[in-house]
Amino acid sequence: MGGVLDLAPYLEEAKDILPDLWDLLTDTNIYWNQDPKTGTIWALEARLAVLNRINTFVREDWLKKLNMEAPTNLQEFENMLKAFRDNASLLLGDQADKMIPFAISFDVGWRADHLTTSFVPNDITDKDLFIYGFDDRKFLLPNYKEAIRVLNKWYNEGLIWKDFSLYPAGDPTEDNLMKTGYVGAFIHNWDYPYRNGEDSIHANLQRMVGPDAAYVAIEPFPNDAGVYRKFLSPPIDRKIFFPATNKEPIASLLYLNWISKFENRLFLQFGEEGVTHEKLPDGSYKSLAVTGEKIMNSPNNIDYTITVNGIDLGDPDLTVKSIANGYAGVDKRYIEIAHRITTNEGRIGKNVNVGEIKAENGMGQALKEKRDTVLNKAIVAPVSEFDKVYDSGFEDYLRSGGQAIIDERKAKWEEFYGDKTMLD
Repeated sequence: MGGVLDLAPYLEEAKDILPDLWDLLTDTNIYWNQDPKTGTIWALEARLAVLNRINTFVREDWLKKLNMEAPTNLQEFENMLKAFRDNASLLLGDQADKMIPFAISFDVGWRADHLTTSFVPNDITDKDLFIYGFDDRKFLLPNYKEAIRVLNKWYNEGLIWKDFSLYPAGDPTEDNLMKTGYVGAFIHNWDYPYRNGEDSIHANLQRMVGPDAAYVAIEPFPNDAGVYRKFLSPPIDRKIFFPATNKEPIASLLYLNWISKFENRLFLQFGEEGVTHEKLPDGSYKSLAVTGEKIMNSPNNIDYTITVNGIDLGDPDLTVKSIANGYAGVDKRYIEIAHRITTNEGRIGKNVNVGEIKAENGMGQALKEKRDTVLNKAIVAPVSEFDKVYDSGFEDYLRSGGQAIIDERKAKWEEFYGDKTMLD
């Protein structure tokens, strides 16, 4: 519509004077949005430096109390949930009736991610991931139904929070159940128990239950190849575009190059030593709260470092130690374990650049709601009704636009990639 500049000619002209921008973003992010037919680039993709996504958490103190090791496969995980259920009096005393071995929410696709991912065949191709992976909860990937069948079984055996489907996004009920010590295990954002300082699940749990009460990240769901697979985001973040009113696009690219230079972005993220951060004996950085003109209005000045999201100190060990410093009152061990597990054996998303998928336009919210409804109803159904409930909901999803998206994605892949099933 003429409101945004095509960056392609400017990037080509100025590439030699943009070494730091290229070093940070690489060809991958710079050309991520390039139109495969016209060659236009309407936006650069900033770099997502930290690909952390989801973790499975369990009450470490309950494992110790029951003399159990952390589960390493699905059967061991199920055995653990049953042990929590069957030992509720030992673990919760006179509040045994509050026991919730495993908690999920209405957003089953997110909150069962590691479990559902483990049912997807390890050798799934890039082609199939593109064609069937448009739903961000991976609802259409092969064997997904069998993972939900497991949750249906668990629900009917009293292993899952019975009211999980009743509370909408943002409702604090489930978090409060974790804070008061009733929940044995859950899957959520990679650092979820440790967020929010004094109001974190971790801090509240320790105040309510005791200093040994804590959730720890575990890996209990290997796939058919024995891999603890995680489907991770592509290394992209915010889109950086230049409006058509920009009369100095080369100067703007030089600015992006300047903030992408390692020393400059490190300073922008941490500021002055002794003022906005301190260096600890292990060499890691710890941010300090500052008011006045040197205040950081967003974590690590993310509003300034627009070409990168997430800290990168050039040393992975130093980076994770510095990340761990950002969780006041939490033993670094928990953060370091969570950071390591969440991307372990991960499969990073690739760029399938085939232009617009018109069948997806306007369908996101409607299909999301249908997916959530299918999954919620299927989990709470009687075991004997599971197949009927799941299959009818799945067919409705396909009829409501899902199949059209699949068909167009398949046609687009074959137009641009022919018989290839894997990308380089």
